[in-house]
Amino acid sequence: MVARRSPSASSSTSRASARRPPDGYEGFDVDVATYVAKKLGYSEDQIEWKESKSADRETMLQRGDVDFIAATYSITPERQEKVDFAGPYLLAHQDVLIRADDDKIKSPEDLNDAKLCSVTGSTSAQNVKEKLAPKAQLQPYPTYSACLPGLQNGAIDALTTDDSISPVTPPRTSSRASSSSAASS
Repeated sequence: MVARRSPSASSSTSRASARRPPDGYEGFDVDVATYVAKKLGYSEDQIEWKESKSADRETMLQRGDVDFIAATYSITPERQEKVDFAGPYLLAHQDVLIRADDDKIKSPEDLNDAKLCSVTGSTSAQNVKEKLAPKAQLQPYPTYSACLPGLQNGAIDALTTDDSISPVTPPRTSSRASSSSAASS
């Protein structure tokens, strides 16, 4: 997702947003952001990286906190009213992650009445609720990584996100619960 350059931005720095692992920024979105910044005339050392959670992205762009965001992020009509998109640059499918020892969930319909991790500002869990399992119980968490302990200890039954960022992406031929709906975050 790319927004117009903020008038208050320094002419020597492009401000991009990406996920940040403990040892720095890396990954597909970082590569895309670096490529876009380079095309805009910035070198890697001129990029100021900032983390952006799904729920904060429009606000960060509207306030001018960042010049653009490269991240998994569904292009929805509501979001298009608030920010500009250049893309999509990646079409992802939706995955559902469950515990290996959980034999209750074998199909998307089995997610009805299941506790499903819902990351604030993301469309992934809402897609499951609207399209596959209307009785899924959405459990709000701030990030996908915060969902993992809940999945491991049984506080939630499933986690859903794009296959491009899923902590474990099962093979598409797996009989485990996963779907291939439109990109979602």
